[in-house]
Amino acid sequence: MGTFSIINKYDTQSKCIEYLESLRWKNGVFCPHCGVLDHYTKRKQTNIYHCNDCNQDFSVMVGTIFEHSRLPLPKWFFIIMLMLEAKKGISSSQLCRNAEVSYKTAWLAAMRIRCAMIEDIELSGTIEGDETYVGGKPKKNYLNDNSNTQLSQIAEDPTKLNISNNKRGRGTSKAKIAGMVERKGRVILKLMDTFSTATMLAMLKRNVDTTKSTVMTDEAKFYNKFEDYVDHFVIKHKEEYVNGKIHTNTIEGFWSIVKAGIKGQYRVLSKKYLPFYLAEFAYRYNRRDEHKLIFEDFIEDAVSEEKCMIYYKPIADPREMTNKLTTQQKKLAEKNEHNMEGRILRLQKLEPVKKVYKKRTKKNKKKAA
Repeated sequence: MGTFSIINKYDTQSKCIEYLESLRWKNGVFCPHCGVLDHYTKRKQTNIYHCNDCNQDFSVMVGTIFEHSRLPLPKWFFIIMLMLEAKKGISSSQLCRNAEVSYKTAWLAAMRIRCAMIEDIELSGTIEGDETYVGGKPKKNYLNDNSNTQLSQIAEDPTKLNISNNKRGRGTSKAKIAGMVERKGRVILKLMDTFSTATMLAMLKRNVDTTKSTVMTDEAKFYNKFEDYVDHFVIKHKEEYVNGKIHTNTIEGFWSIVKAGIKGQYRVLSKKYLPFYLAEFAYRYNRRDEHKLIFEDFIEDAVSEEKCMIYYKPIADPREMTNKLTTQQKKLAEKNEHNMEGRILRLQKLEPVKKVYKKRTKKNKKKAA
């Protein structure tokens, strides 16, 4: 369903509310305050319900990204479609022009929408892992000008555009992002303080089913311990970029989308809110083959999400909201730890066999000589 169809189908507030109610209350109307089902009284000529159990009023928007918003739902739906359709993102300035709202309204709506895009998914199959660094490049320094204006810079404070170390690759002070992607599948992204064996292993154990997966990475040292948990193949980029089916081209292609979006649309953004933008890029990429259903999927997620922004501020640190350890991730990590113990035992049993085979091959070579 495209933007034009959405505008025509949900052109009034009542139609939008009916649609939200059909998604959220499939099994009956329940109170979001106390959770009691079908114990309410609907106020006449309104969309407000009164809970007869906890004696509080509520509507279908309570506890969702639409709560406490004066923005009409048709404009909400229009902004949502603009963000879902834009492969490389869309700035708040463009949203406020297209939706004819103020910049602050467009910014807050976009942030709430990004909060609803935060996902907890599990990867399996052929996985590619890689890391990237996002930040601006310094322009020419003039003798009488200490300013170092950046293009598409990501910093703790976007008003201070100086970066202490702008070099490329490892060792830079730019924002560090780790990613893992299924070939022809989904992607997960994490904003990191540092890349280390511990942080990368934690990401692997919490997000990848190691019993059903094969992981491919570059030759970075912090991937070395992956071999204890999963079948791990390394492509040495100093020598080659593809060796048969061993490569990281899929995740490299995704990095180009992220960087093109930040450079072309968002220009300058705060590192504080970067996890929300990463969730947006991942959400669209994970549904790139489901264009007709992406709006319905998002609205269903949106009405099931709790509010995340209050008075232009997130209810918690954005990185904690996107990287929080869920119950599903805990179970997967425990499962992977258990499988790791069995994997080590199997590898230890194979070691003597490998040594005997090597000795025999050496004797055979001597006899042949």
